[in-house]
Amino acid sequence: MAIKTIKTKNFSWYYLTDFSTEELNFLKNNFKFHPLDLKDCAGEIQRSKIDSYNNYLFSVFQLPVLDRSKSKVSVNQVYFFLGKNYLVTVSKDKIKPLNNLFYKI
Repeated sequence: MAIKTIKTKNFSWYYLTDFSTEELNFLKNNFKFHPLDLKDCAGEIQRSKIDSYNNYLFSVFQLPVLDRSKSKVSVNQVYFFLGKNYLVTVSKDKIKPLNNLFYKI
């Protein structure tokens, strides 16, 4: 399972860098996210958006990534669930700037 966690007294960041069945089950078992949000995480690339719920915000962002070896820019999609005392980030691949931020914290 590709879930890394930073926990403090009042806040936790769950950093998922591979979205497989195990990660999906982790989110279903530990959070009460809307099923459509979980479906978005497992689906195709979509437009950026922010959905507001009573107990969390769900957002989708597209981050450009430069592949220097191919001289090509591709898009990595990142999903954010932000609640009162947690942040969950989901991506299908490791995204270097997000990965660096996680390990600096």
